[in-house]
Amino acid sequence: MRAQRIAAVLSFTALTASMAGAAFAQAAAPAQEAAPVAAAPAASATGEFTEAELKSYGAALPRVRAVSEALNGGQPNAEQTAELQAAVAATGLETERFNAIAQAAANDPVLQARIAAASAPASAAGSVGASVTEDELNKFAAANQRLGAIAQSLNGAQPTPEQATEMQTIVAESGLEVERFNAIGQASAQDESLRARIALAQARAGE
Repeated sequence: MRAQRIAAVLSFTALTASMAGAAFAQAAAPAQEAAPVAAAPAASATGEFTEAELKSYGAALPRVRAVSEALNGGQPNAEQTAELQAAVAATGLETERFNAIAQAAANDPVLQARIAAASAPASAAGSVGASVTEDELNKFAAANQRLGAIAQSLNGAQPTPEQATEMQTIVAESGLEVERFNAIGQASAQDESLRARIALAQARAGE
């Protein structure tokens, strides 16, 4: 009974992490559409982007995405260009810096994950997400990536006894107590910041 409960929670955790990763990829996609805003090419030397810059950039993505979707691959008209310029101006970033982030993020999963983590609302004070340390995060993310392969193969079905045992072994080897692992997994379902931090840890592990 305990094994089934653990397996079910782990499957759900792996699934939510995969969904989070997909969301980050979607969030980064409009970055490529932001290029028409610039009157000149983006700066070639991007340097290291600060968390504040990435947070500002991420805040503009919903407005940029809305215009990009309306374009459907076409060129923006004057009104759409003005909207894109306004979205960039609202971030407080120079247009060249905004475009530098956009270009860098296009092919950089870690930077995409950093943008999502910087943009997510902070975990509520006193919550599980707020209490998760970087060490716990890295351990959870590493185990969750291994669990993701099993969860994907299940395709919604219940794990076999062998798979359930394998999942328990993965958690045991993670260095986290089962209860703590499950608490983090359950909290990630409702905590955008925690999901983003997990995805960032997984992206960094894949570098």
